Amino acid sequence: RLGMALASIDQYDEALAMFRRAVEADPRDGDAQRNLAAALFDARDIEGAALHARQAVALSPEDPVAHDLLGRALAVQGRFDEAISAFERSLAIKPNYRALTNLAAVEYQTGEYAEAVEHIEQATRGRDAWPVIECEVDHLARRGARHKAMFACF
Repeated sequence: RLGMALASIDQYDEALAMFRRAVEADPRDGDAQRNLAAALFDARDIEGAALHARQAVALSPEDPVAHDLLGRALAVQGRFDEAISAFERSLAIKPNYRALTNLAAVEYQTGEYAEAVEHIEQATRGRDAWPVIECEVDHLARRGARHKAMFACF
């Protein structure tokens, strides 16, 4: 929990150290693997993020966040087919706005414009689209635009 709190206030180095210790203490803990993957992704260690996200998925196959995180890492690596599969698995477990927008971003990048529009519409259905998009823009700004490629469709 301390690692999550540190990450939430942009103290990524400290959070990363906490998550590494958690994985060292119990490498079979899917939550610890997922948290380390997320911290590595934020630290731009995409290879490490993908590795630990795969471990999180293997340990907790019904965790939609782990699948979404794996998809994000794979997308940044340019492994779009695998990323799409990871996002679709996340959505099959639990439909969620984050996986829909990430899926749409990859579809947009691969020229699947109709699918991207459909998934953005699903993500924003029942919401005012501008606050949703502004939320993502704010997220990008807080993270130093490190994830800009993931949200190219916005």
